Amino acid sequence: AMRFAFFYAPLWLVILYQIFVYFAVVRTLHLLSRMKAAADGSRVASDDDAMASPSTRQRSRLWAIVAKLGYYPAILIFVHSFATVHRIVNAVSGKTIFWLYMLQAIFVAMQGLFHAFAYGLNPAVRARAAGAMLVCCGSDCGLGSGTAAHTRLDDDNEEPGGTAGS
Repeated sequence: AMRFAFFYAPLWLVILYQIFVYFAVVRTLHLLSRMKAAADGSRVASDDDAMASPSTRQRSRLWAIVAKLGYYPAILIFVHSFATVHRIVNAVSGKTIFWLYMLQAIFVAMQGLFHAFAYGLNPAVRARAAGAMLVCCGSDCGLGSGTAAHTRLDDDNEEPGGTAGS
């Protein structure tokens, strides 16, 4: 009972709060997009509007970032669902089911790996990793596109999310 009170209940409350905040961010961005579209449609376009309004590429990058925000609660739900089910079964029956215990141990331990996949495997990170592998090992180990990834390692002006190393 103490496990549920001090770990699982707060864990699932935090997950629910993250989901609530995620949907609040998405709702707010949709509202702002509609307001901007209404404002753009109600006034006469000028040369300054092209400089003031974000491009379609910027908007798509913003929505890509927002989509990545959803990975965090999804990973937590996936990783901790086996542990939660195992603890519920254990509390009800008093038995430990080995395969469920193994799934709990494996997936809780892999939470960091899933976060690395979700947040770290963008083109900029892959290009830097490929460049580091070229410097270290003489091969990019399939992470990038050879010398393009190596030259990108030294390029600090490149924005994250570029196309090198894809």
